[in-house]
Amino acid sequence: MLKGANSKIAFIFGMFEINQNKLLMKKTLLLGCAVGLGLAASAQSNGQGALSRPSSAASAANDQSMVTNVPARGLKTITPVAKTNAVTIKNLGTSRNAFGNAFGVRQMIVASNASNSVALVRRFTLPGSSGTVKADVSIDGGNTWVISKMETWTAATATTAARYPRAAMINPPGNTNGANTVLISSQPVLDGSNGSWGGLGLSATTFGGTSLGSRAFSSSAARDTMHGIPSSVVAAGSKIFILDQNGDIAATDYSDTLLLTTGTFAGTSVSWSRNFILFATGTGSSGKAGIADMTMAFDNSGQIGYIVALTHTNFTTDTAESYLPVVMKTTNGGTTWSAPVQLSISSAVSTALGLTTPITATTGFEVSATVDNAGNCHIVSHVGRQSGSFSVVSAPGESGTFHFKTDGATLLATRAIGAPGSLRGTFGIGTSTLSQDTRPCASRNDAGNKLFFSWYETDTTNSGSNDQADLMTVGYDVAANRYTQAFNMTKNTLAEGAMVFGSVAPIVFERPGTGGSTDYELAASYLELNTTGDVNDSTYHRYIKGAVINSASFVGASDLNASNLNVSKVYPNPSNGVANFEISFDRASDVKVSVTNMVGQVLNTKNFNKMTGRNIINLDVNFPSGIYFINVEAAGKKVSQKLIVE
Repeated sequence: MLKGANSKIAFIFGMFEINQNKLLMKKTLLLGCAVGLGLAASAQSNGQGALSRPSSAASAANDQSMVTNVPARGLKTITPVAKTNAVTIKNLGTSRNAFGNAFGVRQMIVASNASNSVALVRRFTLPGSSGTVKADVSIDGGNTWVISKMETWTAATATTAARYPRAAMINPPGNTNGANTVLISSQPVLDGSNGSWGGLGLSATTFGGTSLGSRAFSSSAARDTMHGIPSSVVAAGSKIFILDQNGDIAATDYSDTLLLTTGTFAGTSVSWSRNFILFATGTGSSGKAGIADMTMAFDNSGQIGYIVALTHTNFTTDTAESYLPVVMKTTNGGTTWSAPVQLSISSAVSTALGLTTPITATTGFEVSATVDNAGNCHIVSHVGRQSGSFSVVSAPGESGTFHFKTDGATLLATRAIGAPGSLRGTFGIGTSTLSQDTRPCASRNDAGNKLFFSWYETDTTNSGSNDQADLMTVGYDVAANRYTQAFNMTKNTLAEGAMVFGSVAPIVFERPGTGGSTDYELAASYLELNTTGDVNDSTYHRYIKGAVINSASFVGASDLNASNLNVSKVYPNPSNGVANFEISFDRASDVKVSVTNMVGQVLNTKNFNKMTGRNIINLDVNFPSGIYFINVEAAGKKVSQKLIVE
């Protein structure tokens, strides 16, 4: 993230640094190449080279300006999108540009299972003020939507213009009527009290459209209260929590304190207060460590909660300049917090990846978290080998999407749940571009006994960078300590490869499935760029309806560190002599692939050593017409599929 000697800490908001009204994104990503493997055919490899976050001062300046009544370029007609493979793409509203969703995971979409409601907040488009925030709302579980149902923040002047909205949701106790669900909208405001920024705009509105009031805070150097772009906005019980890194933007000065704005819902209104939390980062050989990303998560009661930061606070126990999960815990609703605890992850990550030579691990630059029914925190982030100051190597076999479990004091469990072939993708034209990484999202059901970890990755057969991403999700049964396989929720749908700046709500819908089972449905959205490809032009929000994981899918290995073997369906099937399938792992594994006939006779076999990542296997099945079986064995698991040869 920070390279070279630093005499002063960089003040980081979420995924980017704000300095003298410019967005300077300086995270470094080193990506290596995977070794291709295959059976009589091919495998995939990745090599993005060394990447840095681009500096786009012109785009940033445009995003901070108060634009009104200026024709947007490249607008296209939005037509209904047909249903494909049980997933429907719902068209939501538009935004002035793509910036509102960029720079890390933006929690713009929220859902309530109890009231069957879901909402998305977004910066408005033109005509009108691009600093106004609108909300699209559904009270039937995402089936039908009211676009621009309410205006959650109004930009009357340039100094009240909002950017980067985030949302939280409160469902009053016992409420099942979506119209009574309360939407909390939080957005930084360009009031000029901290550089161009400094304001924090807050509002509470029922889904029925009744305003419960709004509040605006400004930064104050005299009170050492400096708002930027909030790192996290969450709601639990009757409380709302907004987390800021406290510091002076113009001086790029982080004060080693966090600014926690807390709202209390009282039925017809919300009262707000602000408090400081001491959070000092450590000093390494290159200077004081920055904060790559930060999030919060609470249990249903709103009493047990965690702050999770990707930073470095203790260079004595972990000497390398790497980003590590650092956690703080509260058991009294945020009144007091434990001291920061840095989780040393290198040994556990090396084991989870199946590496014989341990690596020094570092996280990527994004994090998400949720809290289970036992009060433990579950963290999801990209993790890889550290290479240089706060840099990550992202190559299959040396990195992956990881799940960490902690009680706030110790690292309880570690598992690699995915193996993206590339970490970063870039969008835009010319010098105005935006980047996205895998954007991890942690969700849970109301009870907190089923968790869901999502991220966005690109099939490397389509692109070598993460610019044609799909929504990937793994489910986790807390009590049984079991995982589902990694599901590609958008493959073979009209949203395949289209996930730009996606986000998943922290609560899933829970509905009766077939045969007494339960369906868990993600509330997920993404952005569709304009036909111009320009990230400064108007963009389109989409909702993914039907991204479901069934309870019968929780049949994975109970060992948190077991390899996660995923095998796609064989195609074409029936075959006329050639068969293909995809095999992927979240850690290096020895693999045996065989073909047998109806009586179990082995007709072909091949062994692979330390296969990792995603691989396409092409088989020569030039056998007599009949029924055969393709068998894949790895990490103590066996997957068999029937193949018909014509």
